[in-house]
Amino acid sequence: MSASPKLSTFKGVFTPTIVTILGVIMYLRQGWLVGNGGLLGAWLILGLCLGITITTALSLSSIATNVRIHAGGAYAIVSRSLGREAGGVVGFMLYLAQSFAITMYIFGFREGWIGVFPTHSPLMIDLCAFVGMVVIVRFFTDLAFKLQYIIFGITILSVLSVSWKPFDTRWNEINWIGNFGQSYENFWTVLAVYFPAVTGILAGASLSGDLEDPRESIPKGTLYAVVFAGLVYAWLSIVYAGVPQADLLNNYNIMKEISLAPTLIGFAVVGATFCAGLATFVAAPKLVQALSKDALIPYSRQLSDGNTGMWVTSAIVLLAIFMRDLNLIAPVITICFLATYGTINLIVLIEQRLGLLSFRPTLTLPNWIPLIGAIGCILIALIVNPTI
Repeated sequence: MSASPKLSTFKGVFTPTIVTILGVIMYLRQGWLVGNGGLLGAWLILGLCLGITITTALSLSSIATNVRIHAGGAYAIVSRSLGREAGGVVGFMLYLAQSFAITMYIFGFREGWIGVFPTHSPLMIDLCAFVGMVVIVRFFTDLAFKLQYIIFGITILSVLSVSWKPFDTRWNEINWIGNFGQSYENFWTVLAVYFPAVTGILAGASLSGDLEDPRESIPKGTLYAVVFAGLVYAWLSIVYAGVPQADLLNNYNIMKEISLAPTLIGFAVVGATFCAGLATFVAAPKLVQALSKDALIPYSRQLSDGNTGMWVTSAIVLLAIFMRDLNLIAPVITICFLATYGTINLIVLIEQRLGLLSFRPTLTLPNWIPLIGAIGCILIALIVNPTI
């Protein structure tokens, strides 16, 4: 199991990043977000999420222009800067987040599949999607990269298919201010569920060992993907703002209901979630392999083989599948990603403030950028779920 060597910026960073970001949350929770917060509330949450994501992407890019990021992505960054022990903690949390994220994509795949074939068993759909991902990752890894191009095209078409809504004469008056807590959710609960929508920025960095030029590809591919995804989410918020609030809160498949091509949305959800799951399934075993090569996890000797790491990842995903609740898994993913993002921002802040000779990136940042990113990650993590 190995990705194609010498991956370009578009193939190795931009495409897996954008496909991961524009996935299950966009299709199944974007309308729900607007239903809870209205257009302004949705933009506020989107702004908070993107603020953390953009500052982290900039910090990641700054580090990438300083040194060549070796296999392991974020783990390699943290371990080089703060030591292997700190890198191991953050790397394991990121690995756990990626494993749960695969389950999140499988749940999204199921909801999309049921939208097309409503009589099929939900559990069997989950298990079949899981088996399909395992087979492709194990035997046809390069196919996962090729599928990304198709899914990216379908995703753009699906967004265009609902973009007519604001120009419809029957479009309701815009719901500017929602009512957080009208259902059981409140502002921070909604943010915790929605935050995984913007957590794909490490997809390219996780494949750092396979990139032709990580120092150039990671900054360009990651930043372009984040900006593009932010514009898509902001526009979709406008699209949903004229849909009745009750429909947004109670119908997770509202995107399909308002689309000019409902069948396209169904297949887009299936394809996008499956492809995002594949991209994460390729990256997660590489991370556990990097951790095991540095003997930072139990049974490191056995896990240093990529195939063994894949099977361990598969076991975690299978266990999470039986939890059967996307809203239960999403906050755990949020906290783990926030810990990783906060640490990356903290590293840039520390190394810049100390003026280390070893830290001479070609992309230099004002200190307030990583500072805002680090503080934002800590505060939101504590507010969302201090126990985790």
